[in-house]
Amino acid sequence: MSYLDALVNSLFKKSESGTTLFYPWGIIGKGYVVSSAAEHSRIRSALKVYYVVMFLAMGISIYFLNWFYAAGCTILGIGGYLVWSATVTRRLVVSAERLRYSESLAQSLPYYSTWVLVVLSLLSFIFVLMGGFIIYIEPSEWLMSLLCMGFFGATTVILVFMTITKLKSKRR
Repeated sequence: MSYLDALVNSLFKKSESGTTLFYPWGIIGKGYVVSSAAEHSRIRSALKVYYVVMFLAMGISIYFLNWFYAAGCTILGIGGYLVWSATVTRRLVVSAERLRYSESLAQSLPYYSTWVLVVLSLLSFIFVLMGGFIIYIEPSEWLMSLLCMGFFGATTVILVFMTITKLKSKRR
């Protein structure tokens, strides 16, 4: 079980009839019936590779270059994902079932330990505070500060929600 498994599993669910459904755009897109275990494995493997490549490309471009290159990597990555997902889903049957956020969360939550969720929540909140500190020490960087606070604020809310959900599921 890994972080990558959690990301990938959030894009799949079992239908009422027991078939595996793939949602390349998560809760905002259509679902597709995955016809075999081999196809399911191929899609999972490709998604893991995609996530690793994107994380590396973003990290390297931010660390060694600048945000402009990171934005370019993001655009290229999303474009590549668009092409890949269109290619994969072209041969799959569209499902009428939608993926709800609670289902996506239920698929990924078992892969996170409670302490990891708590630590990630705290780290995310620290980044929100750092965004506020940026405005204080460098007012001309207000846009970057607000973007940082908005992104990590939303991330903090989601992580706290996941932590509470995980704790509630342990009590049952």
